[in-house]
Amino acid sequence: MRKRRGAQRLHDKIKNSNVRNREHAILYDEYTSEGQFNGKRNLANNEIDEAINIGNNIPMTLGMWDFEHCDPKKCSGKKLARLGIVKLLKVSHKFRGIVLSPQGQQAISPADRVIIQEHGLAVIDCSWARLDDVPFAKLKTFNDRLLPYLVAVNPTNYGRPWKLNCVEAFAACFYITGFPEYAHQLLSKFKWGCAFFSVNGDLLKKYAMCKDSGEVVRVQNEWLKDIEEEYTQAREKDNDDLLVRNPNHSFLDDGDDDDDDDDDDGDYNDDDDRDNDDGDSDSDNDLTVKGSNQPIIKDDLSGNSELKIAKE
Repeated sequence: MRKRRGAQRLHDKIKNSNVRNREHAILYDEYTSEGQFNGKRNLANNEIDEAINIGNNIPMTLGMWDFEHCDPKKCSGKKLARLGIVKLLKVSHKFRGIVLSPQGQQAISPADRVIIQEHGLAVIDCSWARLDDVPFAKLKTFNDRLLPYLVAVNPTNYGRPWKLNCVEAFAACFYITGFPEYAHQLLSKFKWGCAFFSVNGDLLKKYAMCKDSGEVVRVQNEWLKDIEEEYTQAREKDNDDLLVRNPNHSFLDDGDDDDDDDDDDGDYNDDDDRDNDDGDSDSDNDLTVKGSNQPIIKDDLSGNSELKIAKE
């Protein structure tokens, strides 16, 4: 009885501490068979840490500068930090690994693999809308990089190009530099994570086959060109469809012909008919113009490409 009480006190102490220790408490329940004390009086902290880090066998250092621009409950970087996967960095910290930053001058590529192996990978957790508030000049980085074109699948920016969150950025870098297993491992911590590879899988494979930043940028630009051509063809097809007569209106048109026969008997003025027809055709043209030129995809691409695409 005393042993069970001692185990319960240890469980409560862990559970009521900080967020990470609450994760420990959950694992403690599983580790001791549904919370029942298994005869060992104490469970060492290193055993708990070993239990919680099952599957977190990434040997590289992962870092993050957090400027607290986002909701802590939704921030993927903060979740990785709580799990002990990512280390929070201060502005004064030096980081000699690869840093994903808007200040980068070249794209991440397989050529960066050795740097990541030796010195790690870091991200800058900030809002795209508040880049001016980030003291980039004070950050002591040595290998800034940009991410090439990829589409976000996180709940906040789903479907938006270049708007990746922290875990998506980490995963993209690992995949491109030849560590796909670590990319899958990180995204497995999130319910929506598998969708990232469904949406970006083909493009990630192309990036991973490149030699350096220049090739990555060429692959990216070819991909964007294909997207724009597909969009243009789709718009042209939509415009052609507008010129095809709608068969659902054939019955109404037949009725109009009967009315025209009556008009020939002198009930209506021919000049008035012409005026009315001209007015109708003008209104139809207005509707066609308003609905025919909405390049949504094109706007998304051109609105972000100059800021974040590395030039060859």
